[in-house]
Amino acid sequence: MGTEKGVFLSTYYGDRFERGSSEMQVASLSFTPVGDLLAGGAEGPELEAVLVQIDADTKQENRFEIPVGNEDAVAFVA
Repeated sequence: MGTEKGVFLSTYYGDRFERGSSEMQVASLSFTPVGDLLAGGAEGPELEAVLVQIDADTKQENRFEIPVGNEDAVAFVA
């Protein structure tokens, strides 16, 4: 689930959630074919656009450089 406080994951059919990312405003989520999660949105005091790949098992984040200004955020991930 993507929220204004980050990504939260549930392996308990939605009964319990745990944090799956650092704090960021999440606008879009998508799973990759190998089960990792792509989260797009904005973070920080300037709300800088961010695209993050999150390993579903380890919660390790890999941030991608994206060519957008601070007025934009990643709104769709396909």
